[in-house]
Order: sequence, then structure tokens, then C-alpha cells
Amino acid sequence: MTDLTSCKSRIVFDSPLAAADRYAVNDDLTCGRSSGGPLYVDGKLVFSGNINTNGGGFSSIRAPLQSAVLAGLNGLKLRVWPDTRVYQATLRADLSYPGMSVAFRGEIDAPEEGMWAASKILFTDLVPTVFGRPVDGAIFHLEKTKSIGIIISDGKDGPFELGTASIHACVY
Repeated sequence: MTDLTSCKSRIVFDSPLAAADRYAVNDDLTCGRSSGGPLYVDGKLVFSGNINTNGGGFSSIRAPLQSAVLAGLNGLKLRVWPDTRVYQATLRADLSYPGMSVAFRGEIDAPEEGMWAASKILFTDLVPTVFGRPVDGAIFHLEKTKSIGIIISDGKDGPFELGTASIHACVY
């Protein structure tokens, strides 16, 4: 795992001061029944809620990124406190595929429940998706990335909770 000296940018995702720019996008936009969003507890972002796969099955949080904040970098390093669910980081630009927004997703490694863990996601490993389904031909343009997020869409009903201490953009 890369130490933070190779990380050029800290993406402020875990501060109550930044809460105005952080927002939830849940499946209720498409008649789903899931809920979730960000809370700030002891200086940490806690993404929690409840997934209901009847009519949907996802919850996400997003934050805008300043233009070119990821330029020259090739991955993310996240420090997370997981439950047993599967989460993914998402990056978005102004790219669409048949008129739908493309999200580039990478799985957040979280091997042990209830322990702080570091997760590394290389930009070259991101998978382009539209509504959670992989799409061919979408190219990730690092310099045009407009937002970063975390999503849960693991196909399981029930509560979820992921603590995030930090997100850094790094050179690996």
C-alpha cells in the first residue's frame, strides 16, 4: 500500500464543513425504496442507510471535484471502516452513453468487518457503467472528472454502514 507521501490531493469528503456539497442519490429517484446518506461523526464520514431490492437496490453519496484535481495521478487510497457489504467508489465526468450518465466504478477493498482498512483503487481498473451495468467503449478522462462518490448496490436487502476517514488521490 502506498504511503501518503505519494498522494498529491486529499479529497475532502469527511468534513462537516464540506457537508453542503455532499449529497445522496438513492433508488427512490427510480421508484425504489432504499435510503441512505452521509452523516459526520467524530470527524469521519459515515455512509449508512437501508437497501431494499424491491424496485431498486442502491444508495450512493457524491461530492463534486474541482477541475483537474486528479490530473497526473493514477489511483485512490481510501481509509474505511466496513461492515460486511460490498461498496464501490465512483468517478463521473460529463460522459454519457445513449444519453445516460456513465459512472466509472472500482470496488473498495474492505477485508475485515469493524477494523479500519486501507483500500487502493487504480484508475486503470475502473469499470464504466450505466445504472450499474457495464458498458463498452466508454473512456475515463481523468482531467474531466467532475465528481467522486461511494455506492452500495450489492443485491442484498438490509442495513449498511461504511465509515470513511479519508480519501486521497495518489501516484502508485
